[in-house]
Formats: sequence, structure tokens, C-alpha cells
Amino acid sequence: KINWIEESQEIIPTKLEDTNGNGIYDYIEWTVPHLSNQTFEIIVVTRATHLDKNKEFLSNIYEEIKDLDDIWSETINENEFARVTFQRPLDSTKDITIYSRTITGKPKVEVYEKDATEPIAEFTNLIDGKNKIYLTSLTNSQDTFDLKILEGSLEFDYIIDPPTPIVEGFQATSLGTTTATTINLAAPSGITAGELLLIIVGNDEASSTQQFSNNVAGWNMIGQTGTTTSDAHIAAYWRRANGTEGTVPVTAVTANNIFGWYIRISGADTTTPIDNSSFASGGSVASRIIPSITTRYNNSLAIYGLSFDGGDGDPFSVSGSGWSESGEQEADGGIAGGGGCWGTKDQTLAGATGTATVAHAVADSSAYFQIAIRTRPNLPPTTPTNLTCNGGSCN
Repeated sequence: KINWIEESQEIIPTKLEDTNGNGIYDYIEWTVPHLSNQTFEIIVVTRATHLDKNKEFLSNIYEEIKDLDDIWSETINENEFARVTFQRPLDSTKDITIYSRTITGKPKVEVYEKDATEPIAEFTNLIDGKNKIYLTSLTNSQDTFDLKILEGSLEFDYIIDPPTPIVEGFQATSLGTTTATTINLAAPSGITAGELLLIIVGNDEASSTQQFSNNVAGWNMIGQTGTTTSDAHIAAYWRRANGTEGTVPVTAVTANNIFGWYIRISGADTTTPIDNSSFASGGSVASRIIPSITTRYNNSLAIYGLSFDGGDGDPFSVSGSGWSESGEQEADGGIAGGGGCWGTKDQTLAGATGTATVAHAVADSSAYFQIAIRTRPNLPPTTPTNLTCNGGSCN
């Protein structure tokens, strides 16, 4: 909001924008009541605020509710609100999760779209700890919600939207029967600035010389593996999207059957995205047990990948609690070729991801990994900089 200092009045902005997409408001417009020199104080609505029963600002509670860390918000009393802006718009397929503790009464929490008068969901029978509600009555996508406290008072430790990163799309590329050192991985459609991009690449090479290197321009290698025994190699890389990405060339040491995937992931930490990873390889088996890794953070997205010795391994399938296959392909399609698969699991709580057991059509060797992608932290409140003000002076 904007305070008109001389008249002690609030002015409603007519436009508020983040023109360069960096998470900081840098452009604001409002109607100037007088053309004489006036002073306006700009107050930014932050992403987690405590509001009174009239939805007037009381305090910023972002620092208290941004992490599951036993640091609690101040008490939110009956008929007061917590207004939360999430990282991305939510729709009726999503949920809101709160970690709360009761202070008085038997509180419940009604969920409203910002400034709406009709609730779209309600937390009842709250327990001290984790509570989740699905937004099935939400008709449009929305990123800001008002949480109204009724029949008591409570404190929040953590308020989150659907927490784990989401695979938004991917594109598979294979050279088929052609053997080569370089593959040009086609980009999936819809790449958006700020997403995490992941590429997985494999080939069918009977050598202990690692086939890939950390020199894919603009990308960070997560890891690679492969040996003479496995007769297959696999590697994975990541980068933060800027929205202009296209085809990515990846070059191996030896010309062979080569394939890969180019994957879009939203809601991920794009600064230090890798929670944990493990790359390994092994000899011929009927089903490959890809070992579990241990995540350090809640709400990670676990991913497995497998490169198979031969183009005759498909169809693949995966078993293990929570695991599901996302894609599979072959290069050549015969015993002399290559192929592989990958899949995901939502890892809600920090700890062991569990083994992913990949079954294939024939017994053979493979190279494989598990990695875990960290969820993106809630964005901090921001202060406007370099403001362009239509009239008045900006403090």
C-alpha cells in the first residue's frame, strides 16, 4: 500500500510490477491527488503477513513460517488472518499444508482466495503438527490466500504449497541405429525462466573410461558412471533456465549408441538443487536394484536413471514404495544397442528414498543413479528498488 504522508491517507496502487522478473517490485503507479509537491511512503505487501479481523496489516511473519524449524509465528487470534503468497499459482488439484499448534480453544482455519468472502476449504480437527487440505473448490488458479482462524487461536511454524518439485515436461532423443560421439538433445516445449533443467544421457560403451565430462557449456554435471562390466554409461547435468534454451549437444569419448532426456522441473531450488546423489554400475541381472539415498531436506524430488547394455531391455518397469516410471527409450533396438529409463518419487520427509527396482525384458548389465532435487525455498519478502513513481516523491 501507499501512505500519503501530508493527508494521512492510504492510496491504492493502480499498477505494481516486477518488470525484470527478479522477484523485486520495481515499477509502481498511482493516481496523484494533487500536483503540488507531496510525499508518499510505499509499503510492500510481503509474502507472509499477519492481518487483523479487518485484514489490516499487523506484522510480517515470513521469517517464522518459511521453514520447518520450530520457530513459531506470533499468536494468530480468533477472526484474524495469515495471508500467504505462494511461489506459484495453485489450482484445484493442489493442496495447502500447515504446521500449527493450538494456543487456545479448538481452532479451525478457513481458506479464502485473497480478499474473497466465501471460503474454498477448511482445516478442521487440527492437530499440533502437519495438517493438509486440498483446494478442490478452487475454480481459478491463485497464488495468494487468506487463512482465517476461528474458534480459538494458534501459531504457525510452516505454511507451504504443494512442496515437492514438479516435472513439467521432458523430451527424449535417440540416435537410433546410428553410432556417434555427439547427441543433440532436443529441448522440451514451454521452458520458463527460473525452472530447473535436467539432462540425462547414456551410451552403450564397454569401457571403464568415463564417457562424459563436465564441459557441457552452461550446465553443471551431477555425476556419471559406467565400466567395462556394465557395458553402459550414464551421466546427469543441471542448469537454471533463462527461458531461451534450445538444443543441447552432449559429447561422449567414444562413438556408440547414445540417447538422452531433457527435463523441465518447476518448484526446485535452482541455486543448490542437488540434495544428494549416488551413481553406480553393475553386471548382468534380471532386475536392477538401484540403491536408496538419504535426503537431508524435506520435500525433495527423488529421481532414478538407468542406462542398459542393449536396445532389447524395454519394456522397463519400476517397483518400490512411491516410485513411478516417467520415460524409457532404446537406441538401435537390438542386443548390440543401448537404452534406458528414468522415473521419480516425491520424498516428503528427509531420510531414505528407498530402493527403485527396475525390471527389464532381458537380463543384462547397466549403469544407474539416484539423485534428489531440493524444493525451492519460499521467496523472502522484498523491498522495492529503482522505483519509477508517477508523481510525488518516493521514500
